[in-house]
Amino acid sequence: MSARLAPAILALIVGAVLAVLLFVPLVAASYRRNGAMTPLRTAGWAASLLWVLGLWAYVLLPLPAPDAIRCTSAQLVPFEFVSEILRRHAAGTPILANLEVHHTLLNILLFAPFGVLLRGIFGLRLRWALLGGFGMSLFVETTQLTGTWGLYACSYRVFDVDDLMTNTLGSVLGWTSVWALTRGRAIDTRPTALAHLTAGRRLTGMGADWLVAELLAFVSPAMATMLLVDVLGMPLGTVDDVANLGVGTAVALLVHLAVLLRTSATIGEHAVLLASEPASAPGSKPSLGALLVRFGFGIGGYLVLSALPMPWGLAGLAYGLVCAVAVLRDAGHRGLAARVAGLVPVDRR
Repeated sequence: MSARLAPAILALIVGAVLAVLLFVPLVAASYRRNGAMTPLRTAGWAASLLWVLGLWAYVLLPLPAPDAIRCTSAQLVPFEFVSEILRRHAAGTPILANLEVHHTLLNILLFAPFGVLLRGIFGLRLRWALLGGFGMSLFVETTQLTGTWGLYACSYRVFDVDDLMTNTLGSVLGWTSVWALTRGRAIDTRPTALAHLTAGRRLTGMGADWLVAELLAFVSPAMATMLLVDVLGMPLGTVDDVANLGVGTAVALLVHLAVLLRTSATIGEHAVLLASEPASAPGSKPSLGALLVRFGFGIGGYLVLSALPMPWGLAGLAYGLVCAVAVLRDAGHRGLAARVAGLVPVDRR
């Protein structure tokens, strides 16, 4: 794999993992701050995450072996890059072939997306592009100056004051380009109307429930294994995969059930600010029986079916699709579980 390509692939992989882990908190924050999620703002958060991870990967990776590094000193003379460009040009190097020109342009281009995101997605003012670009660049350069914060005995990459200037310039130019294209008007990424209840909102909540369940089912067996092997001293071979699967499913079931019974709403519904109430008695709290029925025909039923051995475990996927289609087909977007339990979703904003 190319040394230039490897950091980008690593950034994408880590970005995908973090996007999954941060999805539910991001949904919850968006609904509490803006009343809904918008595709543009969601894309902006995803792009910001990838930019930060890409910057991290290209600045730090690949990490060299400690005995292979060569200590460097800091470059503290402002505009030294201009003198270097002129020296190389005087020596006969054409401008377009001048490596110092390439380095300077890449520093500008590396931070231009940061300014674009600050203005185009988050609507921030120029001072944030200036301060944010300088702050991010200072963090990067300090990381290099300190040998990756003490991981190495000395700095093996040059702390360059010119990089601080060109990186900050790139952030400002990115911000300015969006400002010029929009003629100074801020891009409003808020929802044009806060819909009372939409299929997208219901499906987002269901997706959050599914994601939390899958993460719990994935993490719980690993924690159980650590407990059995590292704490109780059991041989690793005695930890059966089927038992692990049962542990993960049981934990996911208990967490979702506890939240639903305690609050009359699922984890996903809390994220999108929804709750449930009886269709026959609006404004009242659902009964215990109604909540148990809703759980059994909702995320609980999905988890039980998904835990079955293959190919029967595919019934969980099929059931999840049926529930999603039911939300789309129902005029009030109640869904299969809510309809069977006699409940309706209501807005909690």
